[in-house]
Amino acid sequence: MSKILILGKSGSGKSTSIGKIPELNIEGLDPKETFIISCVNKPLPFKGSSKSYISINYDTLKKDGKVVVSSNEIRNKVIEVLQSGNRLIAKDAWDVAITIDILNRSKTYRNIVIDDLNYISQDYYMKNAKKGGWDVPKDIGYNMNLIFEAINNCPEEKNIIVLAHYEEYKDKNGDSLSYKFKTTGSMVDNYITPEGKFEIVLYLKLDYSEESKKSVRSFVTNYDGIYPSKSPVGMFENLYIPNDLGVVVNKVKEFYE
Repeated sequence: MSKILILGKSGSGKSTSIGKIPELNIEGLDPKETFIISCVNKPLPFKGSSKSYISINYDTLKKDGKVVVSSNEIRNKVIEVLQSGNRLIAKDAWDVAITIDILNRSKTYRNIVIDDLNYISQDYYMKNAKKGGWDVPKDIGYNMNLIFEAINNCPEEKNIIVLAHYEEYKDKNGDSLSYKFKTTGSMVDNYITPEGKFEIVLYLKLDYSEESKKSVRSFVTNYDGIYPSKSPVGMFENLYIPNDLGVVVNKVKEFYE
């Protein structure tokens, strides 16, 4: 299917786009076909989420943060744990990468969602903020590469959807303002370029309707003069669509099939 990157500010509707929310006319993703890797330990923002997405963890694989079982044992234990739920509260890049790798081979889930991926590198950076030198930036670069390699190996029949925050930046002359995947340093920007790993990049646009007195959240499907979104020509009829991942994956399926 497709590799999809969703970028937006906190509170703009990234996680909301996952679930079925009739009040907002959001269809969302089918929990039976979806596995969520959450990089922040907080409830999903839609009704019944704890029943739709059963949380699991890999605590039995580690001691004091270090892997304590062999590679074959890891795979077998992860496969076993994955059968007991469809949402992982991720602790580090290793958890995320091995989960994606095994889900890539699974026939159960058509959609793999990684929610708030930025926090894997940001939390690691803050945890190791007192360390000097280049070791921490190198670790972050290495860890993020593990995740993006797993994403790159996602088979064509699946959708892998990454939700993340963006940051503003200006060009070298300081004239033009744009937006990009938020990172903790130049190593990920210079050597990975996250946006380039995805054929679809949708930004979240937040407006306010004076008529309805409500906020309006939309995905921007292509460059609109402000947000550098991208998608294949003809996939989306409109420049702005509801922040509904159910709509997105259906459009992707229609386009390719």
